[in-house]
Amino acid sequence: MQNKIFLIFLSMFLQLLLSAGVNAAECIDSLTILADDWLLGGDYSQADMYDDQIIDFKDFSVLASQWPDGCWLTTPLEFKPMERNSDNMETHTGLWCCPLFTSTADLYPINTRLYATKDSVTDQVAMRVDFLAGAKGGFSMEVWDDESSDVFPIGSAGLTMYAKASTNLTLNINNAHQFAISTDWQKIDIPWSAFGGSPANPDIGGWQFEMWINSPPAQDGWYIIDRIGSETPDFGTNPHITTTTGQDQVINTSHLVGGADALAATRQRLNSQQHFTIYAFGDSVTAGAQADRGNWWIGSSTAAQYLYFSHLARLLKARYGYTDIDYVQLGYGGWTSSMAKSVVAADLATALPEDLVFIEFGGNDLAWMTSTSQIDTWLSNTADLIAEAKTHTNQIIIMSPTLGETNMFDYTEQISVKMQAFAATHQVAYLDVTKWMTYRGRPYTWTPLANHFHPDMMGHIMMAEIMETLFGAPHFNWPQYSQAPASFLWEGFEFYTGTTAGDNPLRDTWHPNGATETYYDLEFGLAHTGSKSMAINFYNGEPPYYCGVSRTSTPEDWTIGGTAESLSLWYKGSPNIDEMYVRLTDSDDDIAIVRYSDAWDTGDLQLELWQQWNIALQLFIDKNPGFDMDAVKTIELGVGEPVSPDPVPGIGAVYFDDIELTLP
Repeated sequence: MQNKIFLIFLSMFLQLLLSAGVNAAECIDSLTILADDWLLGGDYSQADMYDDQIIDFKDFSVLASQWPDGCWLTTPLEFKPMERNSDNMETHTGLWCCPLFTSTADLYPINTRLYATKDSVTDQVAMRVDFLAGAKGGFSMEVWDDESSDVFPIGSAGLTMYAKASTNLTLNINNAHQFAISTDWQKIDIPWSAFGGSPANPDIGGWQFEMWINSPPAQDGWYIIDRIGSETPDFGTNPHITTTTGQDQVINTSHLVGGADALAATRQRLNSQQHFTIYAFGDSVTAGAQADRGNWWIGSSTAAQYLYFSHLARLLKARYGYTDIDYVQLGYGGWTSSMAKSVVAADLATALPEDLVFIEFGGNDLAWMTSTSQIDTWLSNTADLIAEAKTHTNQIIIMSPTLGETNMFDYTEQISVKMQAFAATHQVAYLDVTKWMTYRGRPYTWTPLANHFHPDMMGHIMMAEIMETLFGAPHFNWPQYSQAPASFLWEGFEFYTGTTAGDNPLRDTWHPNGATETYYDLEFGLAHTGSKSMAINFYNGEPPYYCGVSRTSTPEDWTIGGTAESLSLWYKGSPNIDEMYVRLTDSDDDIAIVRYSDAWDTGDLQLELWQQWNIALQLFIDKNPGFDMDAVKTIELGVGEPVSPDPVPGIGAVYFDDIELTLP
């Protein structure tokens, strides 16, 4: 028994040491000798080292204290992520990082893009660099600190990172060191001497880290960088890593823009190749603050030609084949929507009925918000700005704010919900910048930004590409990887604030059908992913003998431009379920119903564990050939037979989560 206790103690102790980075292998021999001495007493009298007649952790503590001093002198491996102003590449992946461009020709079409990806070695987020054939395929990051010179620790061995690519590549850092990477993760260790530094003077040869492909690639591709920083005192030969793989979650641009009908007049002018002017009225984002970060040689005046509004003009000229589209930049750094009311009349005085107006305020209104009432105040002020703009033109697009390191993260869903409803009420179009940046969660927010609040030129260009879908460009899935992602999440239930409580309750969006009445809730702590799911507490023993909940929204193309293959949802069943269904309704009120019994074993429904139900979209068409999958407005999930129900006694709870449209 005592031998077992000792082995358990030993195993736990070694795991603790290894997780701390101690080179325990060098001390195994001495520990083994001491362990033998500890256990050789026959009656295990020597195991009672604490001398209390009990063999327990107190004895092991004594053993540990007697371990040779030389073992304890081993310095733990310390990894410090590369950072700027404490924003490091692990917690703020891609912040302060910007694509490297050699000329403005690299900007249209943009030949290098940065994304956050879950394909990592840290079980978190890594940075992916997508490049076109012939591109430099590089990025930069400022690595100095406003408050400290200790960006790289004194005594550290050098720069370290993990990297892999779509094909074999050679990367170059600051024109001082080159290294090869392949399609598998590799640990890259570069001593400070490669950059002219040393452990006593750790340096990369300047204040800006730059990395690019050494020779222009012949094909489009990508590479991923993760766990980039320094190691102290030596490079670790086997640091603890946890790889994650799989496709990143995407969102279709149809979920990021809306109100295209309000821009019908502009689309008509485009089709007729008629002149109009874009008035961009906003805060420092519109002013182009920080847009040229990482590419300072471009300069703010040239960068202004690649901001969201100016690049949109460029895209529309190319799409419609003429050049008679102008733009006016009206950006005010640090201004709120309330402050904007003092100049809106003068700034838009020359706008004509054929012109298009952007209203982009909110970042300074909401950056340090503590209440949803501040969203209402921002939108109220925006209503005043819209009213003034409409004295000249009704062609208006509003934008929600970018995200900084602020309280705004706690209110992202409320910002989106309220702004979209507001846009519908005031009959204007919108771009939901907030949702675009945060739909995958906070760790994935940062790559489009030059600093906490302002997009770099890449971020501006990306926003323009999304907004082009308001003017006839086809919708697409985001991110725009060279390899298409597998799915995008349609509903995950994470952004609801409660069943009936808060600013975005579940029952404001999902509504009861059949016998459900009020017996459905937002479930906290029980989910397939995240922390929330939707629960239906069903009882099918009374009319109408089925229970369901439905969500209705603006008709959407569930084929995602012909690319989606199936509808996927996750459910946790109950022993009393005999049938489950999905009922879809299109914009013409045609209905298509798929039942679990159509092609699946209903015995699965009685298992109280999370299972995936994957339904080919074609099956809905087979059920109703006239159903329009390009214009789905309502989805209903339920238990029981929804059309000709029989009184089948059944009571219990079923849970739904992660409703997705999946691609081949």
